[in-house]
Amino acid sequence: MLGRTQQLMAIRREDGVIISDNVICAFSFFQRLQGLIGLSHLPEQSALWLKPGGSIHTCGMRFPIDAVFLDSNLRILAISQNIHPWRWRLAPRHTHSTLELASDRNSRLRLRRGDELFIRHNQGG
Repeated sequence: MLGRTQQLMAIRREDGVIISDNVICAFSFFQRLQGLIGLSHLPEQSALWLKPGGSIHTCGMRFPIDAVFLDSNLRILAISQNIHPWRWRLAPRHTHSTLELASDRNSRLRLRRGDELFIRHNQGG
């Protein structure tokens, strides 16, 4: 898969709920441009972290995703759920990075605006 393979995980700070135990980093222009294009799906526990991140598109993708827009402190500014292929989502003001998740993952996690995340090395992976 694309991006850096640092074995990172994303966790909700408030209660320790694991958002993703396989965060894929897309920090270069070309990694962000490619994103999830070419993949047949995004595994349930995986996420793509676009940094810097802002507005996103699903052009060329074959599956829907959820997008979590984060500020510089990894606080959730907005969430877009079930974004189908060939769609655009504008990032809210002050978006610093974006976390793309498998579609409907957000409804199971019950993420909400204002939640703060942290990303750390996955010691188990």
